[in-house]
Amino acid sequence: MTADIPAQAVTGRRANLLAVVVLPSAFIVPLSISGTAVALRDISVSLGASVTGEQWALNGFNLSFACSTLIWGSVADTVGRWRAFSVGLLMFVVGSSAASASAGYLMLNAGRLVAGAGAGVVFAVGSALLSAAFPKEQRGRVFAFLGAVVGLSLAFGPFLCGLVTETLSWRWIYGFQCVVVGATIVLLPLVRSTARHERRHVERFDALGAILFCAATALVLGGLVLGSAGGWLSAPSVLCTVAGIGCYLLFVRVESTAPSPLLTLHLLRNKGFTGAALVSAVASFSFGNTVTYLPPFFQRAYGMSPGPADCS
Repeated sequence: MTADIPAQAVTGRRANLLAVVVLPSAFIVPLSISGTAVALRDISVSLGASVTGEQWALNGFNLSFACSTLIWGSVADTVGRWRAFSVGLLMFVVGSSAASASAGYLMLNAGRLVAGAGAGVVFAVGSALLSAAFPKEQRGRVFAFLGAVVGLSLAFGPFLCGLVTETLSWRWIYGFQCVVVGATIVLLPLVRSTARHERRHVERFDALGAILFCAATALVLGGLVLGSAGGWLSAPSVLCTVAGIGCYLLFVRVESTAPSPLLTLHLLRNKGFTGAALVSAVASFSFGNTVTYLPPFFQRAYGMSPGPADCS
């Protein structure tokens, strides 16, 4: 029966199957951010109250996710998109499993860091796989689906995670993520052929750029955390923030001269690219922060349960 199917139809079916792999993963990543925020009070009851531990349960994932999203693109150019995507999803499952089974904040936050580092591959490499698998006339539709899936996750993810926390346990938030992403990993061998003809770059990986970007992001975030705890003008907060800004400036200088830069700065001259980047930035600084930090506020300030806290 398969021999009678045209090669183009088989390729189309594999491309559709690839979408089935990428889209659920794209739904889970925002859920991983909002889920921790919703369950933070239950986590503190289970693991004990710890301001530092609770902060990094939220911020650790965001930090590694932000850093890895930029890095995965270069990694995929070197080792191949399919291989990078597989490793990233596996990292997410391992990190989420550790978070689900954690007996303390050290294991929880370590798992969140690993999960965030893996989650960055979904948007950095998953979107590239979709773009390469679908013909030009179909890309608009598949990326519309991708945007819709992310939007649904942002809109309904907090309610879903609140429901899971109330009816089962906060640990099942990460368990649910493991099940969904684990199922996509099982399907990955079936879509390997969609990345068979990709081009790989032989240039050296920009390790210095990656180190500077991660250090800058970690220092700035650390400055914000220290500032909220000890005052915005406290010495640790100011030193971390200044050091982070310095690393960002050094990162820009390194990237402008690197033979194979982690971030090609001249892309910022492209209006379409800059516009898309600004849309993501605005969403991160507005709706993303609301989803992350308002649920713990409503729960702590007004004693709301996880479900109603997010509906408010």
